[in-house]
Amino acid sequence: MRLLGRDLTVEEARYVSEMVRRIAAIIALGPALDANGEAVKADAYVWPKSDGAE
Repeated sequence: MRLLGRDLTVEEARYVSEMVRRIAAIIALGPALDANGEAVKADAYVWPKSDGAE
């Protein structure tokens, strides 16, 4: 089934190719991003509890 009913233009094909590269880069970075998130959580600042007085 042809979604557009026509071929992609060169510009559209280029855009799709760019998006695929970006998605692949995000997927490849996944483990490093997960590790960074865990490191940030482990070293997060704990705000002191407020007694309600300001």
